[in-house]
This record gives sequence, structure tokens and C-alpha cells, in this order.
Amino acid sequence: MKRSRDDGFAADLVEGMRCGLITLDSHGCVRAVNDRAQKILKVDQENVVGQPAQRAFSAYPPLARLLAKAASMSTLPDRAELEIQTRSGEDRILGFTLSRVTAADGEVRGVALFFKDLTPIERQEQRERLQERLAALGSMAASLAHEIRNPLAALEVTTTLLRRKLPEGGTCRDLADTLQDQVRRLSRTVNDSLEYVRPLQIHGVPCNLADLLDEALEAGMPARMATKVEIVRWYPQETRLVSVDAASMRAALVNLIRNALESMGEDAGVLRLSLDIPQDEASELGHAIIRVSDTGPGIPEDIQPRIFNPFYSTKPKGSGLGLAWTRKVVDAHDGFLDVRSSPKEGAVFTIRLPLSAATAVPELNPAGEILHEAQDSSRRG
Repeated sequence: MKRSRDDGFAADLVEGMRCGLITLDSHGCVRAVNDRAQKILKVDQENVVGQPAQRAFSAYPPLARLLAKAASMSTLPDRAELEIQTRSGEDRILGFTLSRVTAADGEVRGVALFFKDLTPIERQEQRERLQERLAALGSMAASLAHEIRNPLAALEVTTTLLRRKLPEGGTCRDLADTLQDQVRRLSRTVNDSLEYVRPLQIHGVPCNLADLLDEALEAGMPARMATKVEIVRWYPQETRLVSVDAASMRAALVNLIRNALESMGEDAGVLRLSLDIPQDEASELGHAIIRVSDTGPGIPEDIQPRIFNPFYSTKPKGSGLGLAWTRKVVDAHDGFLDVRSSPKEGAVFTIRLPLSAATAVPELNPAGEILHEAQDSSRRG
């Protein structure tokens, strides 16, 4: 009877742990996967128990390889980190410890993997490091912009006056036109720089993010591309009101949509907009997830870490501030913005915004769950 109570207590202890636990026997087969591990890895214990670890967790190759060689390791890692990719293509960081399961007589019966999802912590640390760099860069940019602004204004006025005195069609007039265009472009860059370094004033109000996405699509879609782009929208039938600054978040979404359209070029392609509010208890709990994806050429892997840096652009006439400003808006909402891309497979920009219990009010989207449109950009009919 006491043995039964002890076994029950041990089982309750394992299931109640706040970290994930996977145990393997001496043959490398899965013995148990606790509730937290099932939620983080999106697996069902019934489907993996008894399976060799490499087969059971084949959806996560780095994890499968770690478990497959755990029994043969002379020294087991303690407080190490492992990066996996979820089925939806998202990178997650797991902090883990491996321990041997040893019987009273000293015989090794298997191994146990304890792990936690460190992704939110890693993202917060990454954001803090980025904010420190941007603060220094912003201070320098503001100083330079103020120094340049007045001489640039005088140059623009002078160029305009000079252009008026030159006859149309001549070489000198053409050169003056080019000079005026470049001066105006430089002036826009200076103004954008000052706008970027200015502190954002966020006034959160309960908003339907599906409505914001639709408004951003309408504002960001050039008329010449409206008949070329296939639009696929996936919104939940029942959404929630999320506290955001509507104006700045709408502008951020417009930036992402325009960026997607520009990447696809005049030949257009498929623009996908999705909204998701997961309800499980794993690491995504409490976040609204917005994705903007395209079918453009994709973003080279070596460029991806830099695309959110201010003044970095791969476009001939880009200021390099659009995506930087978009990330600034998302950061101001305590959210996260990242990108995933593969060559010739387009890019997916993902925004994660924290939900507030005070504003998480159910609201029905009468349009249904999946919206798939070509040419017509209106969601509700």
C-alpha cells in the first residue's frame, strides 16, 4: 500500500513539474514524457513511449540526436542550450540538463532530460542588447541630422531656383533635375532619421487585429498591383481585442505589407496574412501572432540578422529605416518581430504581441476562418 502511495506521489511530482521531462531506458527508448514536455514539443505521450528516441522525436533532429547519444556520453551536459525548429518553422531555444537514472545498486537504468523553453528570455535579452546599440546609434544619427538639416534646406532652395533659370530640355536642366531629386532624397532620409530616433508615444486601446490587418492591406496595396496579387488571409473565427496603439501598429503592418509586395516585384505573387491567438499552455500562451508572408525570392541567410538594423537596406533607393522603425513599434508594445526566409521560397515576418487580460475580450469575426482571395482585397462582404 505504501509503495502504491509513493508511486502515485512520484507520478504527481513528475506531471506537476514546471519543466519538461523525458526519460529513456538503457536501450534508448522513451519511458515517459511529462505533461509540460508534451505541450512544449507538441507531442502525445501515447505516440512516443516505447519508441527509440531518435524516431520518437524525429520532428526535432537536434533533440533526437542528443537523446540518441545520451547513453554513450562519458560526461552529460548540465545547463546547456539546444536550438530546435517547431513544425510551424519557428526557432525555439531549450535550456536542458541530462542526468543518469541510477538504481540503488549503482546500475544505470537510463537517462533523464530536464528542459525549459528559454525562447522568451533569449528574445528579451536580444531586444535589450539591440536597444542599447540603437540608443547609441540614434543619438549619433540625431546629432548628424541636425547638423545636416539646415545646410541641406539651403541647398534644396538654391537648386530649385537654379532649375527655374535653366531652359527645359537642355543638359544643364537635366543635371539640375537630377541634383534636385537627390537633394530631396537626402532630405527625406534626414527627416526619417529624426523621426526614427524620436521616442514613441504609445497609447494602447482595445483593437481587433484582423481589422488592423485589413486597414493596413488597403493602405499598403498599390493600385497597379491590386489585380496581380493573390491575397490569402487566415483569421480565427473568434478573435480578441488586443491593447495596441492603432496608428503606429497599422503603420508597422503597412511597412511589412509593402516590403512583401516590393520583394515580389511587378510579377506579383501570393501575399499571406494570418492572425493566431494560441490557447495552449506552452510557451506561446498569452501572445497574438501576426504573420505577413510573400512568395518573393527570399532573404539570404547572411543578411537576415541585419535587416532590422537602421540604415541597412538592400534596395537601391531604400533609407534602411522601414523595418527598423517597424521593429521599434513592436518593441514599444513589448512584442517581438522576427523573420524566417529561404532562398526562392519567400519570407515570413512574424509579430508576437502580448495579450492583456483586461482587453482580451472575445469578438466574433463574421467572415469565418479562412479567407482566400485573388484581386479582391476586401475581407468582409
